[in-house]
Amino acid sequence: ELDVVFDVANGQELLDRLNEQPVDILLLDLDMPVLSGEKVLPIISEEYPHMGIIIVSMHYVTDLIYRCVAQGAKGFLPKQSDFELVIDAIHSVIDKGFYFDSMITQTLLTEIRKGRLGNEEEVALTTREEEIIELVCQGKRNKEIADELFVSQRTVEGHRRNISEKTQTENAVELVIFA
Repeated sequence: ELDVVFDVANGQELLDRLNEQPVDILLLDLDMPVLSGEKVLPIISEEYPHMGIIIVSMHYVTDLIYRCVAQGAKGFLPKQSDFELVIDAIHSVIDKGFYFDSMITQTLLTEIRKGRLGNEEEVALTTREEEIIELVCQGKRNKEIADELFVSQRTVEGHRRNISEKTQTENAVELVIFA
C-alpha cells in the first residue's frame, strides 16, 4: 500500500527532487554526501511542515536525537531496522504523527527528568502529567492511557488540556517535540 517515489544519493539531490515532487513520508539518512541529512532536515521541515520525516541513522546519541526531533523529525530508526519495523514506523507517522521506539522514548524522558532538554523556560508539571506525557511519547491514545492509569478517559482529556496549556502545544507531535 506504499509507493517508493524516489531514491537519491545526496542531500542536494534530495532538495532538488522535493522541489519537483514533494512526498508524504521521507526516510532521511543523516550521513549523506554533499549536504548531510542534518543540514537538510531544518530546510525540509520549514518548506514542507506536513511531511513526515523519519530519521534513519546508526547514531543513537541523545543530543543528536533531540536536535533532529526539535528540527522537525517525526521518527527515528536505527539503520539496521528490519523491513517490518520500517513499515510500522511509516504507518505510525501517518496515523499518529510520530514514531519513537522505546529506546528513543526512554532517552528523551531521562533527559527531561534531568532537566537538560526541552524549553529553556521551566514548566511545572505534576507527576501525573509527566506520566501522561511519557505514555503519549510511547504512542498511546487517550483511551489506552486511561486504561493503563486506571482513570477515566475524561480525566486523561482534562490532563491533556492542562498539559497543552502549560507546554503551549496543540497536538501530540508538538508535545513529543516539547518532551
